[in-house]
Amino acid sequence: RLTMPLASQTLAKRENNIFKGLSKLHEKKQFKRALRDCDTILKVKSDHGETLAMKGLTLNFLGKKKEAYELVSQGIKANIMSPICWHVYGLLYRSDGNYKEAKKCYLQAMKRDKNNLHILRDLSLLQIQLRDLTGYLRTRKALLHLKKTANDSWYTFCMAWEMLGHFNEAIDVMTAFEEITEASEKLKLGKVQANFENGERKMYIARLYQQAERYQECLDYLSNNEETIVDKHGMKMMKAEIYMKMEKEEDARALYRELIDTNPENHNFHTALQNTYKIGANLEALSDEQINELEKLYEELRAAYPRCSALKTIPLQFHKAGDKFQKELDAYLQPALRKGVPSLFATLRSFYENSPAKASMIGDTVQRYYVSLKESARFPGNEDEELVEPPLSLLWSIIFLAQHHDQLGDSETALKFINEAIEHTPTVVDIYSFRADIYKNAGAIQKAAEAMDECRELDLADRYLNTKSTILLMEADRVEQADNTVALFITDADGNRVSLSEMQCVWYEQAAAESYLRTKDYGKSLKKALSINSHFEEFVEDQFDFHTYCVSRKVTLRAYRDLLTFEDRLYSHDNYFNAARVIVKNYLALHERPTEEQISQQYLAGLEGKELQKARNKQKKLQRKKQQAAEKKKAELEKENAQKKRAGLPVDDDPNGEALEKVENPINEAAKFVTSLEKWCSDRIETHLLSFEVYFKKKKYLRALRALKRCLAMDSSNPCAHYQRIQLALVD
Repeated sequence: RLTMPLASQTLAKRENNIFKGLSKLHEKKQFKRALRDCDTILKVKSDHGETLAMKGLTLNFLGKKKEAYELVSQGIKANIMSPICWHVYGLLYRSDGNYKEAKKCYLQAMKRDKNNLHILRDLSLLQIQLRDLTGYLRTRKALLHLKKTANDSWYTFCMAWEMLGHFNEAIDVMTAFEEITEASEKLKLGKVQANFENGERKMYIARLYQQAERYQECLDYLSNNEETIVDKHGMKMMKAEIYMKMEKEEDARALYRELIDTNPENHNFHTALQNTYKIGANLEALSDEQINELEKLYEELRAAYPRCSALKTIPLQFHKAGDKFQKELDAYLQPALRKGVPSLFATLRSFYENSPAKASMIGDTVQRYYVSLKESARFPGNEDEELVEPPLSLLWSIIFLAQHHDQLGDSETALKFINEAIEHTPTVVDIYSFRADIYKNAGAIQKAAEAMDECRELDLADRYLNTKSTILLMEADRVEQADNTVALFITDADGNRVSLSEMQCVWYEQAAAESYLRTKDYGKSLKKALSINSHFEEFVEDQFDFHTYCVSRKVTLRAYRDLLTFEDRLYSHDNYFNAARVIVKNYLALHERPTEEQISQQYLAGLEGKELQKARNKQKKLQRKKQQAAEKKKAELEKENAQKKRAGLPVDDDPNGEALEKVENPINEAAKFVTSLEKWCSDRIETHLLSFEVYFKKKKYLRALRALKRCLAMDSSNPCAHYQRIQLALVD
């Protein structure tokens, strides 16, 4: 601890010993005792800055934040040169998630005590959280100088270089550290142990070589350390990727074959293996030579793994529509129809989007099955056999045909087949689910919701059916019924309903927000959408604990770096985009909505004499009724919240979002989210369409023009962009 230059801040021996024990009391969570000890010191020296700061920190742990900030501020005023006071001030800000202010406090503390490990460590955590990479590098370098024996000092210093894009420097740091640790381990144990930490470190170094595009060195490093690396699977994948970068397709092919042996169902391995033949991503446009090569490959694989389903569907992708495709299709469809596989059509849906000729063949094939099974209870070509097909074969052929016609947009024929399937076997739950899909695709959302609810009632214990029914009810704007439906699966052991918002159930909140927006219940819509936004803020906040956990405790270096990369692009996720889009639309609607005064003026416009007085009296009466209803609602809410408090449940003072609906300047709130969308989701045309709407209404025409130009650059034929172009052209 730095010796204070101010004599007035020096404590007597007894008080100094008490002060030194405060940190241990905090570690043991003995906050009340720590508070008593602080008061004991302050009775002797009431202006002791560090004790005032520690008392403030203790009060913060006890939930008294306002008093905590006041005391820490007093402590800094009493002893502005104390690193402890500034460190505690930073801890307060950090506990509230205000990392920028916390970082400023830590920097002030560091100026006064440059070699304090605790301050430097806490500062580095804030810098990586805020992605102040230059500052992070500087701080981790200082920590490495002070604590060279700690492994995490080396790891984090290396990562600082890596995140700045200086891969060669990162390699130098890690190889230097590896030489030291391996020399020490060889002296103690005779050789480098093949354990998780050593293997993870070597895989991380190999990835650094890969990022630096030093491919041959990476391969040599992996080969030399193969015995020590525990993650053999990851090593093979990395080697195969590097071989592809170096255009050594045969070496890569051999490794991908080994990987397929470990998991033949993994489609990523198959795609990578196909790329070693230089066939490109489009399997529909291969030459006859390439098809023959792939055919031989997959014949070998099918001989080795006859029960693998991936090996049955992949040949359907590269064979052209013809006899060979028909043969493969029959071999795949007939066993699946016998078993009654519900996902059969889903595995073939891609052909309807990418290959109309194959889609037509699929439909014709199943139609032949349907006719043959109805006539002889056998598949075509098997009419002379004694054994007949089980009834399931016909049932799932009918279901497949219903899905086939639904995919083609022929809803009437699809419904005809699905009703036939229900008549055939009315107890199969999946049929009713498929019928709901047909209604939905036909645009009959109310019928779809009713059909799905009927399906759900056939199996009340099925969570998937409950979820799907809830979504369709939301899309039909039957929110109350949807809430009651989903509530069947969200009660705890005591029978209390668990909050879906606390569970971060984004699909439910998004569906509810969109439904409320359609019904113009803007407060509730904002409540749900802003809840999703708060989840993303929590995701960013949650990474803080992993900065220490991943590096110091678990040494999951690659997973930690992947986490940081994911967090850096978190707000480009579909869920955030959808929520922000709904928020902006709500604020735009609130901006356009007339005020109560404007509504009153429109209502009274053109009225005179007795008619005017009568209209005013009617308005007052309606207003009184509205006020009474609001007061009654408020009383009920207070009573409900009191019951929740007694039960220890979370309390919401604004469950319907009424306060959110009364925002003073909706268009400015919309602009905040549009700015976020422009930063994170600029690759989506809807971002720029919304941006135009917001800035056009704010009369910021240059920014609106910029948004419009981006829209037209992405899709010059977009009708919304064309309409916005006319709007901008008509501006005086």
